[in-house]
Amino acid sequence: MLAEQRQKFILDQLAASGALAISELVTELDVSRETIRRDLNALAARGLLILTHGGALTPERAEPDTQTRAAVNAEGKRAIGMRAAELVPDGASLILDYGTTTHTVAQALHGHHNLLVYTNDFAIALLLGRATAIGW
Repeated sequence: MLAEQRQKFILDQLAASGALAISELVTELDVSRETIRRDLNALAARGLLILTHGGALTPERAEPDTQTRAAVNAEGKRAIGMRAAELVPDGASLILDYGTTTHTVAQALHGHHNLLVYTNDFAIALLLGRATAIGW
């Protein structure tokens, strides 16, 4: 299949669903991930789609808001947060990036003592800033 044909297929699928995963396109078109990435990059350069981690969105579609993302697999995120917090000893220094899963880690850190936490997530900073034993 020619690049133009693949790209038309990608745009048609994107118009129908609003979002596509690279892994799905690899399977449907029976080509390599690199081929799909080249096609997506070419279409993004023309402003026909927005690249995301692992896929693409229509230009009209935005990433889900934080509340929506937090609700997706919330139980799994809580389990990750609890397990990660178990690995953090009192007195540790750690970095928590922005995100809904890292927010569950921050929630699970309550009860820890003398932590120094660096974060770029304002919600995590507020959450941990309320805990007197945790610095930020």
